[in-house]
Amino acid sequence: MKHLYLFFLLFLVSIAYPQLSLNVIDFGAVGDGSTTNTSAIQTAIDSCFNAGGGEVVIDNGTYISSTIILKSNVTLRVTTGTTLKALPNYSDFPDIPFNTPSWNDVYTKRSLIFAEDSNNIWITGGGTIDGNGFQIAYLQVAVKLRPYGLRLHNIVNLQIDSIKLRQAPQWIAVIFGCRNVYVNNVNVYNQCFASNDGLDIDCCRNVLIENSVFDTNDDPCPIKTHALDTC
Repeated sequence: MKHLYLFFLLFLVSIAYPQLSLNVIDFGAVGDGSTTNTSAIQTAIDSCFNAGGGEVVIDNGTYISSTIILKSNVTLRVTTGTTLKALPNYSDFPDIPFNTPSWNDVYTKRSLIFAEDSNNIWITGGGTIDGNGFQIAYLQVAVKLRPYGLRLHNIVNLQIDSIKLRQAPQWIAVIFGCRNVYVNNVNVYNQCFASNDGLDIDCCRNVLIENSVFDTNDDPCPIKTHALDTC
């Protein structure tokens, strides 16, 4: 039964992606570990989305960024040996409220990666997404307000695989109100200053997590609901 479900989920994801591949370097991104690449990466994502979908490739280097917003039918591919790394300060990240209110609203509205009300999102590639949360300055920020690594809300067909998730200021990911979620071969390490969860699965349906490793100083993979209505 599990393998039938997995086949069905992968089929749903795979049919959504045209063969367009855009490299962020072609949009001005520089993987030198110091240049801020938010605008270049977001432009690549927007271009991919506007073309009907495909993949955005982050390759060969360390790419510094503030919040990027993923969109329907877009794969974010961070290749092996490559790092997408968050800027180091709380003030570097905008507040982005969810469209649907929930009890989760008492927590932060900031993250490195955000997506909402979208379909067919895939995060993969063998590389690293680093929340850069081991910063002394975060001790001056209330724990619940520290940024997440990923905030993914109301996504239908979400796949996260073959990726390393590292050191968010708070939780590595909050996956809220999503349907058909597949997590495979993900390595989570989150050991910062407090409340460093792994993947928080919140009010989701049809979720499969397998072949993954969690090393966190708080809940590695809590399953819960902060929804105002039933899930």
